[in-house]
Amino acid sequence: MAVWLRVLACMACLLLPGVVSAAEMVVYERAPLPASMHPFTLMHSRQGVHLSALLTERMSRLDTARNQLVLNFVSRVEKLSSREYDLVLQAGLRWSDGSDFTAEDIAGSLVRLRDMASAEAPPASALLLSRPLLLVDRATAMSKDRVRFRFRKPVNEPELPSLMALLPVIPAKQTNRELSGPGAVTCGPYVVKEVGKDFVKLEANPFYFLGRPKIDTVVVRAVSEEELSKVLFSEGSGEVAVQVPLEHLQRYEKRADLVVRPANTRRILYLGFNRRQGSAFAREPDLRMVLASIINPQAIDASVPRLGLERALVTGPFARGSPYADPDITATPVSSAMASRRLADLGYRRIGERYRDAAGRVLSFKLLVCASVYEGELIARVMREELERMGIELEVEPIDENRFRRLLRQPSGDYDLILHEWTFDVGEDIYEVYHSRGVYNFLGYSNPKVDERLELARWAALPESRIMYRREVHRLFIADMPALFIWDTHDVVVFRSDVEHVPPLDPYFLFRDVHLWTVGKEGDAS
Repeated sequence: MAVWLRVLACMACLLLPGVVSAAEMVVYERAPLPASMHPFTLMHSRQGVHLSALLTERMSRLDTARNQLVLNFVSRVEKLSSREYDLVLQAGLRWSDGSDFTAEDIAGSLVRLRDMASAEAPPASALLLSRPLLLVDRATAMSKDRVRFRFRKPVNEPELPSLMALLPVIPAKQTNRELSGPGAVTCGPYVVKEVGKDFVKLEANPFYFLGRPKIDTVVVRAVSEEELSKVLFSEGSGEVAVQVPLEHLQRYEKRADLVVRPANTRRILYLGFNRRQGSAFAREPDLRMVLASIINPQAIDASVPRLGLERALVTGPFARGSPYADPDITATPVSSAMASRRLADLGYRRIGERYRDAAGRVLSFKLLVCASVYEGELIARVMREELERMGIELEVEPIDENRFRRLLRQPSGDYDLILHEWTFDVGEDIYEVYHSRGVYNFLGYSNPKVDERLELARWAALPESRIMYRREVHRLFIADMPALFIWDTHDVVVFRSDVEHVPPLDPYFLFRDVHLWTVGKEGDAS
């Protein structure tokens, strides 16, 4: 997905007939817009994550000045016990329609989120009800301005913001249907004004608790890749692009009117071993170590242009330098002699140009290359050359995003390897990818010891405990090898140089503190 954001002055009529605004921001999406504007579903929609940040607020946010999570809407916290806390709301909170914002709205939001999650099938159910929120037993409105949270386990007061970071607050008096379209009442910086076939128009919330946004109107438009390219290289001001096509990155960096900034997301490139019935690794799991002895991440790194991106080779599922990555772990040695010995131990013999099994069948693998992987074809070519030199065949099949999504819903064993990237925020929570019951574990990986550590990390109250358990997972992966991890890198965001007052970029919610954003001189909207 690529998103384009453009702030225009008095030009809305050129983009959206009949719409005129003194200050307008246009967000270009290279994806269909989500069917529902409901805050709960937007949060975990590929197309709706940026809309979510524009339309709603959660119970906590990242405070830019202090660089830490803080509770939203709360004037003070009163500890009743290690499992029970009262949150006292700030005075004067209002919804976008001017009505009072109360403790009943917060308590009701948790109940409705759980109700919606219980009605959904995985993976949507697991995504709606985030793991930290599972620690919350109940929330009760004690008065108009006091809500009591009871937890299933003891928690410390500094942990409250992280436990409630993914709880969107919605008005108790509006139905889910009313919250899904125009006229929905919100506490976020913008309100849905109009929904069209390929656009959503938002207007500034005059009662936003952090102050009315300086940009009056936001229009989110779905565009084709060709239309996006025209915007990309045209002259303009107030434009921002996230997850940009990397093949153009060097061209962006040469332009004086553009600024390239790293995002906080980390992208882990890996070669996944499919263990589903029917795959080569279901028949012979030890072939994983053979490939790890042949495929050289350093050769791949040297063959793929960096385009100015920071990139580091990794030995596991965590970014290099992450507190969760065990610094004592080294990469699996690449050795053709070791690979030959392992193949011989498994009963394979080289006959002519190819390794064959006892029945004379050529040793071969089928690799799926996801379209989302930058230079995936080049990476696959390097892998194929390395395997062919060893006498092993590799069939390469590119797949688009739709095919990958089908694999998530209906895992299969009709392929052996997949070249893919997982994107994580700074929390690097890999539970859903590698736990045996994880909603994204489409490769069929299962290890009871890994499951145990991931669950302990999931419920750990102290950061030191999460670090300890995840480092244990890293060590277990070296022996068990669910994937060959290659490198980690980051996404980039391209800004016009006149976009100002933008804080350090948030991992997924680009529009954090959007109420402060300006283009050019502060307050110059026309």
